[in-house]
Amino acid sequence: MNPDEVISAVAAALEGCPPVVADSWRVVQVDPLPEGDDMERRLLVDLHDATRQQVEVRKRTTGKWPRKPVTG
Repeated sequence: MNPDEVISAVAAALEGCPPVVADSWRVVQVDPLPEGDDMERRLLVDLHDATRQQVEVRKRTTGKWPRKPVTG
């Protein structure tokens, strides 16, 4: 098969299949909770569908993620 035939075969096999999209949540609001100094409520919004939202209540985290050093 040449490359164009392979592309056509793959496209035909995938036709009608729903796309696989991983959840991608982003924090849009954080509110400290009065019950304790270390708890917070987070509002998250799905990047693929902004009408989907969820709320998390969790312990506050203020640490930074480790970063790779910039070289160049």
